[in-house]
Amino acid sequence: MMLLEGRIRRGLVFRPAWAALCGAIASGGFHWGTTDLVRLVAVMFLAEVGWASVWAAVTSPAWADPLRRWAILRAQLEHPPGPPPTQGPQRGALWLPYLREDAPGGALARWLAALRAWWADSARAVAGPVLNGLLIATLLSLLLATLLGPRLVLLTLAAFATTQLAFALSPRPGQPGAISQAVVWVGLPWLAGHVAFSPLNFPSTGLALAYSLATAGLIRTTDDRRWVNLALLNLGQALAIAILLAGGQVPGAGVVGLLAFPIVVMQPWLRRGLAGESFVQRAQWPLMVAMLVSVVGNV
Repeated sequence: MMLLEGRIRRGLVFRPAWAALCGAIASGGFHWGTTDLVRLVAVMFLAEVGWASVWAAVTSPAWADPLRRWAILRAQLEHPPGPPPTQGPQRGALWLPYLREDAPGGALARWLAALRAWWADSARAVAGPVLNGLLIATLLSLLLATLLGPRLVLLTLAAFATTQLAFALSPRPGQPGAISQAVVWVGLPWLAGHVAFSPLNFPSTGLALAYSLATAGLIRTTDDRRWVNLALLNLGQALAIAILLAGGQVPGAGVVGLLAFPIVVMQPWLRRGLAGESFVQRAQWPLMVAMLVSVVGNV
């Protein structure tokens, strides 16, 4: 619920589920029958509640203080202020009989004691609820993906790997990369919706890439490097139009171009005081409609 409320405040509502819906329509194998509808709802639930919740837990700002404290503890372990005691167990450490403090086992005991103290003092209260949510979302995602088939399992593992990569490469907790976020929110859900009903093809994969680029630019228009993000946004829309034209879908390309027009027109106002959050809330709707228009020819 907190994840959904956060996306509503930023104007990014149900984006993974919407991308999964567009991918299913793009597959050409989806039909409005009971079986396909149940399967579609399961895929949308997997993307929106499973993958997006794992993303929110791993990239949560709640990790900032525990990780900072662990870095301090690790520095103290690697560079202790004085020589270790030569006999007797260290206070608060795990006591191992017949173990010297300067032996490898003693170092391991000190690391385990520090880890236990770190978890008890700083990590459990802050990161404990996040870890609980992460565990539930991970198990739910794997269960749903297993029921939906091996291709969804592979995409689920790809979503987890992308999330971990975003966490590892982020400059600080709570600030993941825009492209990684767009891949988990748009690109992979689009592919999941497609492979749930038919094998992948080039046009659908290209559209997933195009709208991932556009979303990456859109969700980071509040950053200092605004011109780079706007370039990604415009590049993604242009790529989608090019793919539609290459596939002979001239009317669809024209409508997508018309939907891109207000997004481009609003961009100069970002330099004249228009808040980035307001731009995101206004620009996301024509972009989401463009995603749907791009695939309606496959219905």
